Amino acid sequence: MANGTAIHIDTRQKIINATLLVAAKNGFDRATTEEISRTAGVSEGIIYHYFRSKQELYVNMIKERAGNYRQALEREIS
Repeated sequence: MANGTAIHIDTRQKIINATLLVAAKNGFDRATTEEISRTAGVSEGIIYHYFRSKQELYVNMIKERAGNYRQALEREIS
């Protein structure tokens, strides 16, 4: 994997992980992009480089977590 691609995936993953932490702590409605960016260690503007809106960020976080859960469940069933 090219270094730039690895950084892209790593940064995106940090944002998603931080969103999960902040939303768990404050609830989705009160989680701010400012706190998400601080938790992820990125600028607030970089969030909008990866996601068009806070809602899109939440949808991607939920899809990713649901996919991870499904894969783990399928491994257990197999």
